[in-house]
Amino acid sequence: MVLSHIKAIMFDIGGVVLKSPFVAIAEYEREKNLPPNYLNVSIASRGPTGAWQRFERGEIPLHEFYAAFSKDLSDVDNGNEWYKRYCLRKGLTDEVELPATLDIDGRDLFGRMMRMGASYDVHIVRAIQKLREAGKWRIIALTNNFGAHIIGTSPLANEYHHKNQHQPQALSTAGISDSELRFLGWQDGPVPSPVRALFHNFFDSSEVGLGYVGDSFVAVHSHGALLHILLRLFPLHILSN
Repeated sequence: MVLSHIKAIMFDIGGVVLKSPFVAIAEYEREKNLPPNYLNVSIASRGPTGAWQRFERGEIPLHEFYAAFSKDLSDVDNGNEWYKRYCLRKGLTDEVELPATLDIDGRDLFGRMMRMGASYDVHIVRAIQKLREAGKWRIIALTNNFGAHIIGTSPLANEYHHKNQHQPQALSTAGISDSELRFLGWQDGPVPSPVRALFHNFFDSSEVGLGYVGDSFVAVHSHGALLHILLRLFPLHILSN
């Protein structure tokens, strides 16, 4: 039975429709002999001023992000303290060796993450296609992502495009070289166009200037309608009356 009060079904992208890029962080941590989730904790604990969070909101360009991301993740003073607090919260009592120094290459790590996150979950894609075919709900994507840096919809990208509109097309609208896009696996953008086409509405944090963490409300503006969306980080999200 179809519940008439259900108006839309919402999907996250990374780790749902596409493979999670954070798998690459776990591999990187093992290479660096870091305890599990050390870098994830460092990224999350930075809060809204962290390089990752600012890049997701479209506030800093790619190469500035690389430098800031490297600096954030190489900060063992804060990183070690945050990891100790994380272990206390999780009740992790095993002794772990924390790094005395770190030299994290933010570009290398981010590139691994983006290439890792380029593959589809064919089962989820087919489920979305069937939901679209049913014609009963709006199918919406909400993702902390980086599309505005490529398609030129962030203020930074628009400023670059205005200043360089007469230059040869060796760079994307956001000023990123073709070789760098290939390095990231972004030849068709951070979210490939066939994935975007699956949805009636696609909300990318870097395009709307907002991100989400955990269970939270965000407001996004589309076609003149303000949507208040409750995000719960599960594969399938339901928006009801």
